[in-house]
Amino acid sequence: MAQYHVTLNGQGLLLDLSTYGRRVAQPFVPKRAEGDPGYQDLALGGAYALLGFGDGHGQLRADPARPDAYRWGPSIDTFTAPGQAQLANALTSVGAGLTYGMALARRALAVWNGSLWLADDGNTGDTLVYEWDGSQFHLRYTWVGKSGGAGAFITYLDRLLLSNAGDGAVIGTGDGTSWTQEFNAGAGADAIYALCVGQLGSGQYDKLYLVTEGVTNGVVVAPERARVWSYDYAAGLSANELYVLEERKCRVAALLNGTLYLFGAELSGGERCAIYSTSNGTTFKRLGELKGNAPLCGVVYRGKLYLGMARGEVWTWDGSTLERVYTLLDPQGTRTYAQPIYAMATFAGALWVGRWDTSGRIGLERFDGTSWSLPYQASSATSATAVRALAPYQGALHLAVDNSGLAAGLFRVEGASYATTATLETPVQDAGLPSVTKSLREATLTHLPLASGQSVQVQYRLEDAGGWTTLGTSSTAGATSATFTFPQGAAGKRFALRLVLAGPGTSTPALSSVVVRYALAPELKRLWTFEARLEGTAELPLVTLDGTPAAQTGEQVSAALWDLKGQPGPLTFVDLDGASHAVWLTEYSERIAPESQRRGTTLRGKIELVEA
Repeated sequence: MAQYHVTLNGQGLLLDLSTYGRRVAQPFVPKRAEGDPGYQDLALGGAYALLGFGDGHGQLRADPARPDAYRWGPSIDTFTAPGQAQLANALTSVGAGLTYGMALARRALAVWNGSLWLADDGNTGDTLVYEWDGSQFHLRYTWVGKSGGAGAFITYLDRLLLSNAGDGAVIGTGDGTSWTQEFNAGAGADAIYALCVGQLGSGQYDKLYLVTEGVTNGVVVAPERARVWSYDYAAGLSANELYVLEERKCRVAALLNGTLYLFGAELSGGERCAIYSTSNGTTFKRLGELKGNAPLCGVVYRGKLYLGMARGEVWTWDGSTLERVYTLLDPQGTRTYAQPIYAMATFAGALWVGRWDTSGRIGLERFDGTSWSLPYQASSATSATAVRALAPYQGALHLAVDNSGLAAGLFRVEGASYATTATLETPVQDAGLPSVTKSLREATLTHLPLASGQSVQVQYRLEDAGGWTTLGTSSTAGATSATFTFPQGAAGKRFALRLVLAGPGTSTPALSSVVVRYALAPELKRLWTFEARLEGTAELPLVTLDGTPAAQTGEQVSAALWDLKGQPGPLTFVDLDGASHAVWLTEYSERIAPESQRRGTTLRGKIELVEA
């Protein structure tokens, strides 16, 4: 028969058996809730709630600081009806009938004189200028021999001007029919993409500022550099060369707070750019340089110049600081998108960025000053190799694209029709406990009453790996919510949802929230609590279980327990049943015993052990 009830690291202990207890250790300490109850206060587990979608996409892991952000949602509109996610309007082709055929049909867009104008690098070796009246194209001019295609459109003094992407020439029209050459930089000039109209200095009037890019003739020995010009139509077609940049190219010229900023660029052999400024059109300053990237387009939005970069990033310039603010996402919602950004525009209070992926699927990203989303994406590949220009026209955004083997080079957002299906992926959720398993219980969707043909399906994936498993679909006409129970065994340390919205193309479901309830299922640990009898002296020792005197006094056992509490590693505990466990001595305290084998003051040692 054992001498002691239990031992702790070899230290024998006699217990007050009425105090002995053994149970499952609670992994979390109690918390006091304040304010209104929330999902985090559920007594039987926890919940992940996406109650709105206003924080946009790009949140890879759930973050309490951005509770309304999602991971990825092409063709999902979260801004038309704040707090709801719905199918975006369709992005459709409207440009059939254009002359095309070049591998890169460089195109430009502009709204002028009530029409949308498109310049197209046709398959004849000429640049073709079309007028789109909202229903069909009309060929208005053939710029003979300009196979370089369109550089950019700009309006200046009620005239529409178009630059060439091949030889530094500009043509213009005042009536849409008669076109004349307005500017030609002559030999040594290549494309013109950077055009800007505005006033510099007091007492001045609007002038056109443009940058001609340099050419190398295929030999980089003494390359021509980009040159800055001012052009004054009102003063009799005068043109003046103002400055020569250190770089060969310049794709962005913009006015910000009365200052003209130019971005000289090198786009081959390692991208880089430099920033130049002038406030009077005479004195230029080189402000700084960025290596590894260069801007291809820019637009002023909310007091800053937003720049679309060669490596799929968006930067801002406020006159003193160049800052990266966003990287376009790839179709998996990760930040590996690397396609150049050629087109940006402001429309309906937001900034829009043209994008496409390697499969030729075009789209529009939207920035509202706070968050990004991808509401518009073509339903299938369009063979596009670039989105070249954006222009709002008749209340909708229009996109001009490069393409190979596709006649339509113009797309627009159709306000009367919707995408027929789209997906929204939630961030990966681990509840801030990445090592603790979550046993999924149920998911509840809330949405506006469904119309015929509308549905919302919820899918889930564990550990953010493998395929998606369908949990259920809400499709009953008139329904406003649906709750689906996860199958037994649906548990993991991380989980994510994918919501599939579908409609007939003429209407859209509107999702308001999704809530997933789960139970935390941490690894089970035993917890022991009991009181050891700290009694006995040398003269009157405590009697052990086999009737022999204890070898230690109560004071010696107390000292041994205090020493064990200070040890850094786990201890070996032999329980009442003789089973051995590795444990942590988490709590130890002493109190006066209510009664004893002998007279005088005796103690009880209160012990708490947790399985290691």
